[in-house]
Amino acid sequence: MCGFLISISKKNINHNNFANSFEKIKHRGTDDQIVKNLSLSLKNGQKINISYGFARLSIQDPLPRSNQPFIKDNKKYLFFNGEIYNFRDLANLENFNLKTQSDTEVLFNMLEKYNFDAFEKLNGMWSLTLLNLEKNFLLISRDRYGVKPLFYYKDENTITISSNIASIKNLDSSKVSVNINSFKEYMDFGYNYENKNLFNEIKQIKNGYYHKFDFARWDFIENKRYFFSKDYLKQDFIYDLYNDFRKSVERRLISDRPVGILLSGGLDSSLILSCLHTLKKTENLTAYIGYKDKNTDDFIFADKITQEIPIKKKFLEINSNTLTLEDFNEICRHQENLFPLIGNVISTYMMYKFISKDQTKVVIDGSGGDELFAGYDYRYFYFILQHYFQNRDIKSFLKTFLNTKFNYKILYFKFMLRKIIPFFRQLKKNKYLKYQNNLINDPIFKNGLNFNDVLRIDAFEGRLQHYLDHLDRNSMAFGLENRSPFLDLQIIKYMNTNLDKKINNSIYKLELRNLFDRYTKLSSQHRHKKSGFSFGIDSFLKKNKEYFKSTIDTSNIISDLIYKDKLFKDIDTKINNYDTFTIFSRASTAANIEKQII
Repeated sequence: MCGFLISISKKNINHNNFANSFEKIKHRGTDDQIVKNLSLSLKNGQKINISYGFARLSIQDPLPRSNQPFIKDNKKYLFFNGEIYNFRDLANLENFNLKTQSDTEVLFNMLEKYNFDAFEKLNGMWSLTLLNLEKNFLLISRDRYGVKPLFYYKDENTITISSNIASIKNLDSSKVSVNINSFKEYMDFGYNYENKNLFNEIKQIKNGYYHKFDFARWDFIENKRYFFSKDYLKQDFIYDLYNDFRKSVERRLISDRPVGILLSGGLDSSLILSCLHTLKKTENLTAYIGYKDKNTDDFIFADKITQEIPIKKKFLEINSNTLTLEDFNEICRHQENLFPLIGNVISTYMMYKFISKDQTKVVIDGSGGDELFAGYDYRYFYFILQHYFQNRDIKSFLKTFLNTKFNYKILYFKFMLRKIIPFFRQLKKNKYLKYQNNLINDPIFKNGLNFNDVLRIDAFEGRLQHYLDHLDRNSMAFGLENRSPFLDLQIIKYMNTNLDKKINNSIYKLELRNLFDRYTKLSSQHRHKKSGFSFGIDSFLKKNKEYFKSTIDTSNIISDLIYKDKLFKDIDTKINNYDTFTIFSRASTAANIEKQII
């Protein structure tokens, strides 16, 4: 929705430097932009200087009356990035006297009335900062899933808060250092779980948390987690997925700007389209379909279901021929963190770039469907077998094991070794890395997890967190807002409906497949083969091999982590070797991130 940068200091703030730093966040909202500088004396006589900048993408109530920050009596300033989907319900329930039709004003009133307890009542996505000069504190918070980013830097004189890393780094560049462990973890695993930030001193607010900063003490006096996913294991809920999902989709349509849908041909986005058709909401929507080539299953299914449900549609070819190095460099700049060179990261950037040429400002997609409803067969296979084994259902155990793919069987035994021998990775050292991590940081490898635990952890601590980061940065690079019906407050409980509701005879996501029968039936309902978007990574790297070799060679960080000569020799002669290509892919991405960001 938006982006903001706030710097509060006991010392003078360089206004030109602040304005330059704000430039790095302006792409997040082009409808209204403001930069202000304040000098204030607090009640205790302490003097502070404040500079803030806000870039607004106006989705609700696009009139100037809803521009941000929302200010009351020049004492309270609310900076809000996101959407509160139940803001109208809350406004009616609380009988607020409102001057706008925006969710920002409702959010402000909720915080005033309920203080920190307000977060439990919100259904939406947010990152926010409430500056309260009346009581000398700063409140910062993120939503349950962490859909919207929020970072901060703090030292003895300054606290800086921002929607992105680049603005803080530019403003406090002399005070931040590179997190080498982030590069080590990425080169070894391909993902970052323990060391997500590139810079040691820049911290990210965790999803489901709020923090209270006291100006008098110049420190955080509260760091509280307001959302515990485990709580959803203990409560009695009414399970009505048909109505819960329908209402969630309806909430994602609340917008004063045009809405579109990313349509992959997969189960999740197809279900959203099916529901939209049942709601009779497809007439004014546009379906955007990206494809590698027209022979892929994704293209075939996406094209077919848009014939079964007529909707305005636009296609974009995304492959190694259409992706340029300039595009790749821009992706690195906007991601701001190390990312796996996979199709979903690349394709969504290219899709949002394509969509930005239309009037569409809100894009609905299927993020979270795989984590909440167990769509990653390869990732959850071990826990499915474990469930059968622990419940002494040996027949189902053997049937599932024997009927699955050979490489999944191998994954199962590898997982068993990792569980039995924690330091199993030490037995196989990567020949290209100069170092070795001992433990696997992926949170689903924690001990004692059952099937439901893994879905919950993957959603709130694991793989989904990466995908949401990628989506936010790719969409906001072009001033577009991304929304997913699967990330609704009322859908969280379905993580705990147990394996038998989700999987049967190697057919995954049964709960979602059954919904088509009650919405609108589509051919993709029974699509079993899952294929993530692939744009031709190998072809892209091969085509630009010399550029990436040069980038790796001039990288200070990667040069210290890998045996470059050995990698370069093998990449020229064994580029199709899996281990060689994997390290070259990671090194290319990491070196380019260093070049563009650090």
